[in-house]
Amino acid sequence: MATRPRTLLAVFCVILVSLFGTRVQPQAVASQLFSGPPSAVLKGNQAPRSSLPEALAAADDIDGQGSVLAQAATATMTVEYEGLPPEAQAAFQFAVNIWKSALIAPVEIKIRATWQALDQQLLGSGGPSTYFRNFTGAPRRDVGYPVARANQFANADLAPTSPDMVAMFNSTHSWYFGTDGRPPAGSFDFVTEALQIIGFGLSGGPSFKVVNGSGSWGLASGTPTIFDQYVVNGSNQLLVSSFANPSTALADQLQANNLFFSGPAATAGARGTRPKLYAPNPWAQSLSLAHLDEQTYPAGDPNSLITPQLAPGESAHDPGPIFIGFLQDFGWQAFDRPFLTFKLVVPELSREDAP
Repeated sequence: MATRPRTLLAVFCVILVSLFGTRVQPQAVASQLFSGPPSAVLKGNQAPRSSLPEALAAADDIDGQGSVLAQAATATMTVEYEGLPPEAQAAFQFAVNIWKSALIAPVEIKIRATWQALDQQLLGSGGPSTYFRNFTGAPRRDVGYPVARANQFANADLAPTSPDMVAMFNSTHSWYFGTDGRPPAGSFDFVTEALQIIGFGLSGGPSFKVVNGSGSWGLASGTPTIFDQYVVNGSNQLLVSSFANPSTALADQLQANNLFFSGPAATAGARGTRPKLYAPNPWAQSLSLAHLDEQTYPAGDPNSLITPQLAPGESAHDPGPIFIGFLQDFGWQAFDRPFLTFKLVVPELSREDAP
């Protein structure tokens, strides 16, 4: 059966391109750190459809398919579309609206969404267009933050002529563009994929990699990402400070299927247990560490959105408490709203039975 790669969030090639000298404190020059394509999502085997909440929240909007947005938007997001058909644009906007209600973000978040043929094992790919360090308002020095997050800290658009994130969708797959979370057998839920890719653009990802048996981390000039600061092994050793960079010892850790995210908010989202990260052997570039562990958070789990595989017929229209915790640990004002969207299900008018 087909297995779909999820969204690519890993860093391929990162080069220190320029100094961003405006609106920075004299002692801290903001460095812009460019990365390649982010994180990927794989096709997966057939899996159960997502469950729908039974309780209704206070609603302020209902779309044409009966979807209810439970919260008012508290963030501004704009999208530049390249090649997406109208039905894909509508589904993408639905995912955007979920994120707009889950964040407080006074600085506009800019997204570029593209429609193109990708590798057949990929459903989509996306993430931050760039990272910044040492900008005005940065909580930590010499740590790379995805531009969308850095902009909020700086209260300014640090890259005004570029999108903050890029979302690429494979035009060759069978997509379901409905917003009811009920993709038919054999089709991939577009809203689920879009929701994950936008999430990766907000959070950024790890800079770890394994090449020729050697593990390493770092963007330009060896800069770790904010995500890197929370990756620990089963013995609670922080990888960026406990193992030589680069080293075979680090490679062993990265491929041991024993890595976790140590942020306090994400841990609270996992009910007090540190969330387990996807860390297979061998290393899977753009998948390893960028996702939650597939076996720990299978289809139907509240946190299944951020796993490396999505099956036909599977959907997840909720970021989940762990990923909301990720964002909070990275400094976002993000809300754990268990059911940001839900369906008013009327059997005689359901999609399957409608004329």
